Amino acid sequence: MARWKPLRMGFAVINEGRPSLDAVETAVRVLEDDPNFNAGKGAVFDTDGEQELDASIMSGKDEKSGAVAGVHNTKNPISLARMVMERSRTS
Repeated sequence: MARWKPLRMGFAVINEGRPSLDAVETAVRVLEDDPNFNAGKGAVFDTDGEQELDASIMSGKDEKSGAVAGVHNTKNPISLARMVMERSRTS
């Protein structure tokens, strides 16, 4: 992975006028897709030889958050965490 790729990709999203949350998700997805980074595709295997992935995301604008833990077969857990944030009811 190019050293600055996540930053450049997130910055490009901001330059398009999209929300900062989109930029954060984009940058983290780049990291998750890199087998050399300890997240997503490059995550460490557990004792059963599986990758258990965690992710969380929060919007400072409205203080909503979403998280997932111990998920399997999920390419980009950050996107799943965002889905949890956006589709969960608040009290």
